[in-house]
Amino acid sequence: MDKKYLLILTGFIIAAFSYSCETSTKRTEKDVIVITPRNTEITAANAYNNLFLDSSDINKFITAQKLNDTMATRLRSFYNARNFQFAWFDNTGLNEQAYGFRSLYDYSIDTSEGNKSLEYRLNALMNGDVDSSVSPKDANIVKTELQLTQRFIDYYLTNSEGNIEGLEHAVPLTKSEVLKKAATVLADRKVP
Repeated sequence: MDKKYLLILTGFIIAAFSYSCETSTKRTEKDVIVITPRNTEITAANAYNNLFLDSSDINKFITAQKLNDTMATRLRSFYNARNFQFAWFDNTGLNEQAYGFRSLYDYSIDTSEGNKSLEYRLNALMNGDVDSSVSPKDANIVKTELQLTQRFIDYYLTNSEGNIEGLEHAVPLTKSEVLKKAATVLADRKVP
C-alpha cells in the first residue's frame, strides 16, 4: 500500500470516528432537562401543605431506586418547585390529590403489573388499616410520597405528549393558588 494512501485512509478514519463521537454526545435543546430552582417563596405560612421533605431524602431515594437521569432530574425539579413540600400527604394522611391521582391511575393502568408494595401501602392507608398520622421523619411515609411522585411523573410524561409545562404545578403549591383557582371557577360560573 502506498504511504500516501495509508495516511489519507488513517486521517479519514480518525475524522469519521471523532465526528461520530461528537454527534453521539451532542444534546439537543429538547434533550436537556432544566431543573427548576428551589422556590423559597413557599414557606410554612403560605404552603398548601404543612409537611416538608428533607432534600437528602430525595437523593437517597434516587440512589436506592436507581432512577435514570431523566426521572431523577424531574423528581428534583418537582420538589424544588414545591420547596420540598409533600405533594400527596398532609398531617392527617393521604390528601385529596393522592386520592384523585390514585383513582385516575387505577382507571387508566393495570395496577396489578406495577409496584405491588406501593399498592399495598396505598390500600392500607386509604382503608384505615394503618395509623393515618403522618410524620416527615417516617421512612415509609417518605418512600410512599416519593414513589407516588415517581409514578405521577411517569404517568404525566407518558400521557402529556411531551408537554411537561404543567407537571410541577399540577398539585397545589400554596394556599393562595387554590383560592385563586376557586375564585376563577366561581367567577366563570353563570348565575341564572
